[in-house]
Amino acid sequence: LTALTVFLWIAVTTTWVVSSTFLSNSSGPLLLLFFTLFCLSLISLSFLLSTFFSNSKLAAIVAPVALFCLLLPRFIFFSTNSNEQYQQKIAASFLSPVAFAFGADFIAVAEGAERGIQFSNIDDGVFSFRIVLQMLFIDSILYLVLAWYLDLIMPQEFGTPLPWVSTSCVD
Repeated sequence: LTALTVFLWIAVTTTWVVSSTFLSNSSGPLLLLFFTLFCLSLISLSFLLSTFFSNSKLAAIVAPVALFCLLLPRFIFFSTNSNEQYQQKIAASFLSPVAFAFGADFIAVAEGAERGIQFSNIDDGVFSFRIVLQMLFIDSILYLVLAWYLDLIMPQEFGTPLPWVSTSCVD
């Protein structure tokens, strides 16, 4: 909840700053939704990454490197054309930093055309800004479910990890 509060404040502040300066043509509520969904996915991703570490110092070192590495698949797609490589972009968007980068590309292209990202053009193209928003939401849910599952099965200092597949439902 603390992270959510901090990240929501960051999303609101970022939206206010960018919409009043260099993204003046874009819809403020749409930008807020975009930044908020990315913040939620980052919180979920941090929960997921925390299941792999018991040492906080090591986690603090590895987490920024992991975040950078999760962004790298974005650079496979040199074109920002929303009608190209639809399925590959969907697959890459399961990594929330990649989905955020695709969304930033949409915003940049729309601002370059001096129309901004609006609710009226949210569905432009086969791979659209709406899909980016949906993928950020799906990423958040997916990361939370994976974090919950891995937290149950990964060996920890205290407690007994559960088996990978529970047989109690079969009996």
